[in-house]
Amino acid sequence: MEFTICPGCGVRLLKSDSLPEKKFNSSKECWELFCQLSALTPNYDEEFIHQMAIDTYEAQHGGGDTKNIAVVFGLAGLYLSLENNYSGRQVQKAHMVLGEKNKEWPKLEPPTFNWEYTVKDVLDSSLEKGLKEEIRKWAEVTWKGWGEQQKTIEDICNYYLS
Repeated sequence: MEFTICPGCGVRLLKSDSLPEKKFNSSKECWELFCQLSALTPNYDEEFIHQMAIDTYEAQHGGGDTKNIAVVFGLAGLYLSLENNYSGRQVQKAHMVLGEKNKEWPKLEPPTFNWEYTVKDVLDSSLEKGLKEEIRKWAEVTWKGWGEQQKTIEDICNYYLS
């Protein structure tokens, strides 16, 4: 058995050669887990928890091939939802406003540790504890892990969304 380590979140997964190309600074195997999670987060739920899952994945997989906008928008979504109680739909609208007002975003260096909670943990725990609760836990851990950049994200949101 051969394993791979995701360069974004550090999760160790069984290697697969049959997966499609990835979009972020992630292993193909980790990206596949996110795709599985996405299939479980329907777009029609009232909170639109899918947006929080997207933002969390983007925030955990900064660096490498990930575009600056993905990291900034991911962190902005976490800031708006966790610190300002935005729903997923409100975060989605905020992303549209941010995208209209600016086209170039700063490169934020991701934390250099392996994440203590990843998309794999969400999938492993969601049957026992509830998917929405696990996604929120994942988001909270991720937002906390970006502590040094939180003020930058708050400033970006206040500047462009005020």
